[in-house]
Amino acid sequence: MNDTKITGGDLYDLWRVANINMPNVQAVYADACNVIHEINVANEDKFGRAHPGWAALGQIYEQCLFLTEGSLFSVAHYIDKAVKEFKEVDAEAARDLEAIFKNPNDHNPDDELTGDEKPKDVEVPNWWND
Repeated sequence: MNDTKITGGDLYDLWRVANINMPNVQAVYADACNVIHEINVANEDKFGRAHPGWAALGQIYEQCLFLTEGSLFSVAHYIDKAVKEFKEVDAEAARDLEAIFKNPNDHNPDDELTGDEKPKDVEVPNWWND
């Protein structure tokens, strides 16, 4: 039997992944997806004769970005959920985690994402309703 002890530090590392690292990566994909969404509608007057080919490629690229962004969101959500659930069943680890949050040498509240830094909503791709 494996007697590996989960500590508040372990939970803090997972909390950072779910609430800081993953959302930062998710934001990159969300921003790129929204940019592609704006230009992947075929419009020869605006983008020139090559645009229909680009629009087809752009839809594939948008699909990849959209699905990856959604996957990152889900992973972050479920890691955060696991941390919360673990705190419910391990009071000692929960106390350790709270002590880390209260200690400015261990946790910098400035690292936490505010509304402006969180990933933006992603425009639903044009292919979504096809």
